[in-house]
Amino acid sequence: MLNKIDPYYKLLKEVSTLDEDLLKYVMGDFGIGLKDLSGFLDLKHPEIYSIFEELSVSSDKCLVEKCLDLINLVKYAKSKNFLKSARIHDDEVSSAFKDKLLNKMSTIRLLKSKAKRQELRLLRTSKAIDLSYIYCQERFWLDYEDSFSCYKRHSSSYKKTIDSLCLRKEFYLNLGYSILAEEVEKDIISISELNQTYHGYHQIKSVAAAVILAKILGFSFGSNGISLDLHSSSIYRPVLAPIHEVIKFASVELNEILSNLESFPGIDNRPLFDFLVALVPVFVDASCKTEPATSALNFLSKNGFKSVVLLGEKNKTFYFINMFS
Repeated sequence: MLNKIDPYYKLLKEVSTLDEDLLKYVMGDFGIGLKDLSGFLDLKHPEIYSIFEELSVSSDKCLVEKCLDLINLVKYAKSKNFLKSARIHDDEVSSAFKDKLLNKMSTIRLLKSKAKRQELRLLRTSKAIDLSYIYCQERFWLDYEDSFSCYKRHSSSYKKTIDSLCLRKEFYLNLGYSILAEEVEKDIISISELNQTYHGYHQIKSVAAAVILAKILGFSFGSNGISLDLHSSSIYRPVLAPIHEVIKFASVELNEILSNLESFPGIDNRPLFDFLVALVPVFVDASCKTEPATSALNFLSKNGFKSVVLLGEKNKTFYFINMFS
């Protein structure tokens, strides 16, 4: 969380309050755009630092501090009537921030206007999850878990796997098998990276969620893809549907979850995710050309949210929230 001495926080505050003519001296037209954008941001959001997640290395922090120095310099120049003859605008600052910062401003949860958040969320449409690479080899299907138990909020079951691997690594090292120990270390790192959490919610890839859901529903892997019947022409074509497209089918339980996530107690009752999406286990004929949104709505009209998985999306990364039974 940013504090008032953090250079990123200082920059946001400076940009939001600095006169446009002075800002233009420092950052050119980009500075004006950044000022306009800062007006939409909730600067009191505990996760406003996410705006700068792509600027976390020391060299970029130096860039932020350089920009603050330039702002102070232009203020001084104005106070001494040097502004008309001084050229303080720095192309390095402008281009660096334009490339690294403005293009990353997709964190909808950080906008202070509920109406603006909703406006941007409504732009999201349903899309089918591409499982084509899963069909290449059965081992890809076998790589995924058979349930969401290790993805449940605050679950630490994956740590048991890591502990077991650590013991195996130590065993190999004691025997002098360094190459085998290195391979186990790679597995430990891979599992750790895949189990990143956000307020207790576990990170999950959409393909992983789709395959695990298929296994829970009893689907099988065959030469024609993932289906309930290995001889059937119908295949599994899961759809990620933004919550606004399917909200009319929401249960009381789902509405309570959505309300909690949009006003999350752990971050001062502010939105936890940029988007909330429903993973719908659509099952269609292989030759079906139905749009993903229509397929999802057809499923929900018959089944409601039964067997649907709710995912949260933050900074283009998905997190498992719940599976409805």
